[in-house]
Amino acid sequence: MHDNHEPTCALCRKFALPFDEQSPLVDWGYCRKELAGREPTPEQLEEIEEQVRKGDYRFLSEGKVPLYEALGEGCDDFEDTGHH
Repeated sequence: MHDNHEPTCALCRKFALPFDEQSPLVDWGYCRKELAGREPTPEQLEEIEEQVRKGDYRFLSEGKVPLYEALGEGCDDFEDTGHH
């Protein structure tokens, strides 16, 4: 039997979760394949994290660093990490 479960980005080898467990963005990250060569710098990530700690979520609309929550939307490029 097959279920309709879509794999989440968090279970993909290509998805980077750059924030630590104390971060308000702990579940946020980016696709390494999508950003190949344009990965955010530690400084950019730190700046976004500081903005979010102050309640400023502009990074969502500015699009400079396309971060998103690891949701189960399915992806043709999904590569299972094997960690479930």
